[in-house]
Amino acid sequence: MTEFAQKYGPWAVVAGASEGIGASLADQLASGDLNLVLIARNGPLLDEVATRAGEEHGVATRAVVQDLTDPDVTARMADATAGLDVGLVIYNAGASDRTTAFLDNEFEYSLKQIKLDCSARPPWPATSDLPCASVAEVASCWWRRLPALRARRPSPCIPR
Repeated sequence: MTEFAQKYGPWAVVAGASEGIGASLADQLASGDLNLVLIARNGPLLDEVATRAGEEHGVATRAVVQDLTDPDVTARMADATAGLDVGLVIYNAGASDRTTAFLDNEFEYSLKQIKLDCSARPPWPATSDLPCASVAEVASCWWRRLPALRARRPSPCIPR
């Protein structure tokens, strides 16, 4: 087991893992010997990321096709991570339609994107008792809540 896995493992959750930054983070975590729960809306791309991580790095993976704005997300994530020692949660969800101007999108679609980018948050905690168990937020406005999160669970691995 790598030193990284000893600090943050044995399981990591990556939301928004089907492409781009999320897929790259999943690959990096797998190369550090962390097993992965990968979450995204795009099932086929998510399965590719999970398969590649398992084959290239020999880690266990769970691919969960889930829209993080759905009302049942908390229950689904609890089921997906049940019994796992999750030491790291990375919330990277927030990608939008990058080909259409915001004002040209349908109103309901735009509201859903605002919910995902600015008001949604990881509906599950890092559950491990490891000293560096952490939640990392990569994109969107959710970062504004990090001081409150730090106050609830101080980590020696996150500078204040």
